[in-house]
Amino acid sequence: MKTTSTRFKSVIIASFSVLAIAALVLMGLPYQDASAALSTGTYKTYKDTRNGTNMSSRYHVYANGIDWNKDVGMVYYLDGDYFANSASTFHAPTNTRTQNMAKDANSKNLVFISVESPSPRTAKNGTTWWENGINNAKWFDAFARDMRDNHGISPEHTYVAGYSGGAELISIYLMTEKRYEWVQGGAIMIGGGDKSTRKGPHPANKNVPMYWEVGGSDVGGTNPPGWSAFHAAKAGFMDYRDRGNYTTAKRTLLQGGITHQKYNISALVNKHTKAVR
Repeated sequence: MKTTSTRFKSVIIASFSVLAIAALVLMGLPYQDASAALSTGTYKTYKDTRNGTNMSSRYHVYANGIDWNKDVGMVYYLDGDYFANSASTFHAPTNTRTQNMAKDANSKNLVFISVESPSPRTAKNGTTWWENGINNAKWFDAFARDMRDNHGISPEHTYVAGYSGGAELISIYLMTEKRYEWVQGGAIMIGGGDKSTRKGPHPANKNVPMYWEVGGSDVGGTNPPGWSAFHAAKAGFMDYRDRGNYTTAKRTLLQGGITHQKYNISALVNKHTKAVR
């Protein structure tokens, strides 16, 4: 049976532990519970019960060599549209592009996660992020917030990257709402990233670095017919820079005949992410 003195000591120790954790958080220092560590694995499932969409989708986690005793960041990758699974890097989790991004991220103490769109495939456009974009963005927001809360992911070191349709989701639906609480490292848009006709860039995100990478020759040959990544990226960049007053917005025009299928996506993502120090 515990004595009054023993119980008192237990309360003091527990209280001190809570205060110590709170102090670490306030000072911006990492606090990682060992049980919070993410493990590498493919085709994991997440269902949104946070933002009310009740949508489910799958994701792959690459977390090799992550040091959970210091701050841990994240790189989320959203792929482009596809009609057949064979045309999607998501459905080939060991493909060279994904592995290159994952290895680079992990070497910087960033977990890498490739995410599948939660919306069903349509006959007209296949699997996309931008169709049903409002709900897709709500689902992704819930996913990222739960990753932050459940696994201690550092917003300061969190990036979201997208190619083509994935880039469209980021600029049109994601960063037009308040996302600064979970993404502060940067938003990387490759071969897309149009402006929203629904609402402008959210002012809370204006300190998040925004990068557009687009080929000077990427002006067609995609679905929907007539869509131009070059013109989409130009419009999106100018909207965030001018209407949103995002001084962090930067657009790189890639030369050398870069069309929509010619991007070195892993290299473009990797160059914008930074190592956790």
